Amino acid sequence: MNTKELEERREHLHAHLTAVEKREVNAVIIISFSLLAGLFFIGLLAFFHGSIPNTLQKSIVSEASNKKVNTTKQQSSVADDTITITPTVTVTVTATPSPSLTSTKLITPTVIKTPTPTAVKVVTSTVAPEEFSIKIIQSAGTENPGDNATESIETVAGASCTIEVVYKTTISKAEGLTAEAAGSDGTVSWTWKVGTNTTPGSWPIYMSCTLDGISKQIQDSVNVQ
Repeated sequence: MNTKELEERREHLHAHLTAVEKREVNAVIIISFSLLAGLFFIGLLAFFHGSIPNTLQKSIVSEASNKKVNTTKQQSSVADDTITITPTVTVTVTATPSPSLTSTKLITPTVIKTPTPTAVKVVTSTVAPEEFSIKIIQSAGTENPGDNATESIETVAGASCTIEVVYKTTISKAEGLTAEAAGSDGTVSWTWKVGTNTTPGSWPIYMSCTLDGISKQIQDSVNVQ
C-alpha cells in the first residue's frame, strides 16, 4: 500500500469517525430529550393519578437501555474499522571499496664485474741489443679445423711477448692467444684451438717481444687443411 492510498484511508476514517461522533451526540441529545419528556409525562401522571404505573416505568427504562446498546455497537463498529499503519523502513547499504595496495618493485642494480687484466710477470734482465733475439723452437705446422695448435719461441728471459693469428683478414680471438712473459729459460709457448669454421689455407702468425724498450718481431704460419 503506497502513501497516497494510506492518506485516502486516513481521510475516510476521519470522516467516518466524525460522522459517528455526530450521531453519538445526536443520540445523547435525543435520549436526554426523551428522558426529560418521559419524566415530564410521568410527573403529569403522578400529579393526576398520584402514582406511576410499573409497566410504563419498565418501558422507559428498557427504551433507554436499548439506545445505550445501539450506541455501544456503533462505537465497536468504529473500532473495527481502525487501520493500523506499520511504517516500512528501507535500509540502503552502500559498499565502500577497500583501498587497493600498490606494490613497489625494488630494482636491484646489476653489478658488472670488470675482468682483472692478467698480470705479466716481468723478469728484469740487462741484455745488450745484439744479444736480444727471437727464435722459433716449435711451429704450429698443419692442423685441421677444431684441433689445437701450439707455437713456441725462445728469447731473452723476462721479455714480454705477444702473438696474433690472422685468418684471412680477421685476428683470431681464440683462448690462449694472450701476452706472456718469457721464463727464466727465455721460452714462451701458446696453445689455441683452430675454429671449426676456419677456411683452409696458410695463415700468418705474428709474434713480438719487448725488453728494456727494445722490440723484436718474428713471423710464422699455420696451415689449416
